[in-house]
Amino acid sequence: TGQTLVNSPARLVKFSGLVPLYADKIFAGAEVQYSSSVNGQSGARISDYWLVNVNLYARELAPGLEITAGLYNVFDAHYANAGSTEHLQNAIPQDGRNFRVQLTYHF
Repeated sequence: TGQTLVNSPARLVKFSGLVPLYADKIFAGAEVQYSSSVNGQSGARISDYWLVNVNLYARELAPGLEITAGLYNVFDAHYANAGSTEHLQNAIPQDGRNFRVQLTYHF
């Protein structure tokens, strides 16, 4: 029909990379994501956005121990995703910058 669909970006881009930092045990990763603007349920446009995430991963620092730390939305971008038919909002604001640490022990 040639109509633009709801919550359907014309462009999605994702770049990611991982580099070893120390002795095949510690790694650093970075990710850049882009989403072009979309139509919300009401027909109003929801802005495009860029996100940058970084992660640090360490494995086998001690037998069975893995540590992951990540900083997400590094530049604190203010962005929203389109709501669906079950939502009252046309756009749902997403989290700003946040940090996560995960410890995993295998035995």
